[in-house]
Amino acid sequence: GTRTTSDGQLYMASHVRMADGVTLRVGLEGWVEPADFAQLRPVAGEHRMAFISNATPPSLPKQAVAAGDRFCIIALSPVVPIHDENGAVSILGLSNDEIASACLGKPVPIGGWDSEHRTSVPLRSCIPAGSVWFMKAGAEVPTAIGEATDWGFGRVLIGKW
Repeated sequence: GTRTTSDGQLYMASHVRMADGVTLRVGLEGWVEPADFAQLRPVAGEHRMAFISNATPPSLPKQAVAAGDRFCIIALSPVVPIHDENGAVSILGLSNDEIASACLGKPVPIGGWDSEHRTSVPLRSCIPAGSVWFMKAGAEVPTAIGEATDWGFGRVLIGKW
């Protein structure tokens, strides 16, 4: 009723610690690192410490898919379903007759806080990373799927099947 976990708190965070040797890469465009930039910095709402460095982004494998080939779409990040003006939901933004089959994980709730506008972002059910769609021959080959792709959602790898 109060949208709090306890008096004076908006939410409760649960933390995940990565195993030794695991890194997380985030791509940024147009950012110039200041000369006095400290590599160990507090990040996110809880101000956890993180080591930050400039690095060359890893290159992802390229799979050549010729026009007319059957292919699969593998989600590298969660997919935000597309809602049209009538409220209908489309997962890919492609025609459903182009999908031969799909292996999807349980929906994951994603929401948060918009710091720029100082408002909450409502929870939405998203399709988890690792989900796979098998597309029929002749389907359009996407570079990203779903909504909010400019925020990193719906990033995909394409493969033949």
